[in-house]
Amino acid sequence: MDTAKIPKGPYCHSLDSTYAVCPYWKTVKDRERQYNGWCDFLGKGDLELSKEMTLMNTKIGEQSRGDELPFPTSLLWDQCKECGINDEEPEE
Repeated sequence: MDTAKIPKGPYCHSLDSTYAVCPYWKTVKDRERQYNGWCDFLGKGDLELSKEMTLMNTKIGEQSRGDELPFPTSLLWDQCKECGINDEEPEE
């Protein structure tokens, strides 16, 4: 895996006019829309990442796993990076 191929910025695509999509990002066809993102670099998708996430409900002081919630906690499906590689903003 070559980190140089991962676009700069917070998304799995470039922010310039080429809109080049990261070669490691794809969708999994048999998953629901907001859970169908996949990152080959991580070897995980929205469902797998949700199982790893823990969110704190500060009102009641309890934690919940991401996959126990009625909304997506990973945003790969929306081409938001979860890898953390090249997160810095691209030069203009």
